Amino acid sequence: MRRVVLSICIPLHNRSEVAISHIEKILKVNDSRYNIVVSDSSDDGLDLNSIWRKTDSRVKIYRVSSKLPAISNWKKVLDFADGIFAFHLNDRDILVEDKLQELLDFLEKRKDYSGGICKYISTSTEHFEFKDNISALMNVPFFSSHVTGIIFNTERYKAIENLDYIFSNACGIHPHDIVLGYLAQKGKMFIYTSEIWNYASPEFYKKNQSGVSSKKMGLFFTPENRLFELKQSVKMLNKLEFSEKVKSCKTDQMIKTYLELSTNGYFYFLESDHETAHYGIEREKFGLIRRYKFSIYVIDLYVKELGISKEQKRRYKKWLTKSIVIPVIAKYTSKIKNQKLRNLLKRMRLKRGAVDNAYLR
Repeated sequence: MRRVVLSICIPLHNRSEVAISHIEKILKVNDSRYNIVVSDSSDDGLDLNSIWRKTDSRVKIYRVSSKLPAISNWKKVLDFADGIFAFHLNDRDILVEDKLQELLDFLEKRKDYSGGICKYISTSTEHFEFKDNISALMNVPFFSSHVTGIIFNTERYKAIENLDYIFSNACGIHPHDIVLGYLAQKGKMFIYTSEIWNYASPEFYKKNQSGVSSKKMGLFFTPENRLFELKQSVKMLNKLEFSEKVKSCKTDQMIKTYLELSTNGYFYFLESDHETAHYGIEREKFGLIRRYKFSIYVIDLYVKELGISKEQKRRYKKWLTKSIVIPVIAKYTSKIKNQKLRNLLKRMRLKRGAVDNAYLR
């Protein structure tokens, strides 16, 4: 039997009505190269089969225990995938169906690739392909990014030995990036930036307040939990078959990325109407002085937990200060039409991207 090019994998839990609208839109794409795989851990009566009384050969629904943790269900649905590639689509997220055929064309020409990302993780709008394993490693996230929009080569994904450990709270709640790190060892990865997904639907934000971790873990975007995931990712990185020099470069990149996530990323979550509504927390505002003071706290936390030297601290502090100040300057000068200033800020941002040697956001 001919394999489909892409399995669109949806781990579902009690959001059948939201998922149905997305599934039906996807099914309007008349193309035999994809299927939809659902791992349904919903409570009885809220499951997809009970609510969506339709059958379609392109949709495969697997019923699993309602007690299965979300992160374990993510692994289940990828295990069920039977396409050449598996695309993760959370049940609250949206795939832009009018771009699906373009993605299928892209993947069909790259059947021997290990996987990649189909969303913007940088300011670039181009596709990037990395043929050798070192460039693949340096340009896959290997940090805690949103799981929707990540693609794995199904056979190579299933060949990774420690998947149960990766998809557990022992590594945090963002296992896909660790998987991408493992797949990077084989080279041939891509960043596909036509962005064929969107974040959670407006209906989800109105009706749901979920995603809060356990009391023990807390919200995943706090600096303490970001640091926990960084330490786990570094531990997994050190198990890969790369030279110590490459691992050192990647570790440096990851530390910078997590510093960014622990500061600007943290500010984003607490200042966003959508995100604070989603997590049921109070919205806050961060001025420049508060941002700077908070960044010093984060740097000190990283120094203590990672054993960063004084010289490294000075370098990371300088890097992080620029990371925080540049977007603030851009925001408060956005109404100034001075083209020289605009070009200067643009050059500063582009230079940082070049120095950091990656297309990562």
